[in-house]
Amino acid sequence: MDLGVLGKSKTVAPMLVKLYDTHKLYKLAGNKSGEAKSELAGVVSDLLRGDLTEREKDLVGDILVTLVRQAEKDLKMAIAERLSLVKEAPSQLVLELAYEEIEVAKTILFKSQSLDTLDLMYIINSKDAPYWRIIAARENIPGPIVKALSDLDDMPTLINLASNKYIHISESSMEALVKKACNNDELARPLLARKELSRKLAHHLYEHVGEVLKKYIQDNYSFEAPILMPEVNDVLLEFVEEDNKPAINNPREKHSEYLPTEGMLASACRMHERGFLTSISMLEVLKRKQYQSFIAQLSVFCNLSVDQVIDILHQEKGHGLAIIARAYDMDKNSFIQIFLLTENFRDCDRVTETYAFNRAIGYYNRLTQDVAKNLLEELN
Repeated sequence: MDLGVLGKSKTVAPMLVKLYDTHKLYKLAGNKSGEAKSELAGVVSDLLRGDLTEREKDLVGDILVTLVRQAEKDLKMAIAERLSLVKEAPSQLVLELAYEEIEVAKTILFKSQSLDTLDLMYIINSKDAPYWRIIAARENIPGPIVKALSDLDDMPTLINLASNKYIHISESSMEALVKKACNNDELARPLLARKELSRKLAHHLYEHVGEVLKKYIQDNYSFEAPILMPEVNDVLLEFVEEDNKPAINNPREKHSEYLPTEGMLASACRMHERGFLTSISMLEVLKRKQYQSFIAQLSVFCNLSVDQVIDILHQEKGHGLAIIARAYDMDKNSFIQIFLLTENFRDCDRVTETYAFNRAIGYYNRLTQDVAKNLLEELN
């Protein structure tokens, strides 16, 4: 370390002497009082606020890093508190404190403007949840950091991010947060208060939140409940028919039983127009064994005729379903669930069904979205 540079500085040299004397007195004192810590931290802060060249700043930073490494926790906390307010603090010193235990690091993580995008990304990747939670509450978080935080699976971090009024959340980050907010009202609540949340995502949340938030969505996002009174009879009839259907040996006759009513198709169209006809909402219908409603919704969702949808569901190897899933960017888990829940449409024994399942997954894996879209267009 070239201390000769600092010795020649009329500004820095006296401050270094004061730092040395203050630190020596602090170490000799039997009682490490708050006042003593504050005085030493103040000298550090004053030293960094001086009019330093880049070379001087680097050298001072190296000296202070050595001091911090030898300091006890309370002194580190005092220095971190002062340093977090210095706009152009030496990066090596800021990072030294940012990687300390969370009680020391938290003020740096929350306040310091010296941490850039790369610094924050390294901290997120190398530290655990307590560090993420503080970073998520910072002001003016860069977009890449917002995205990295939104992809984490720590709920307090996500809630801090969603509640942060000083940041912008991109559409892709918002989609990731909404996905994690399903069945978690504590995260859904701050998301619904954000201006970046689209109507489509709000409508998607409607299916998964409690009654209080459902009412909020209806009032603030021009939302109507998906099942309207004229359609209730269709739904009830669908359940009754499912429980009382006689055994049918002819496959084509069996599939004709699943033809949706005009009311079901109209309801599916309204859902699509309002933005809440999604793969997740269709899966919920399918899990309730409302096959007629599912066919109506899939028909509208993919812009295919009812007959085309039934033919696709009838395909033994599931390649048509794989095309739909890829074309509309359904994740593999949703595709697998739809394939398994529509086995009633395929006349296969258990061995054949297992073979068909493997073929369907293989087809899904090989398809690209562009190819799948082209194949669907050929059907229209």
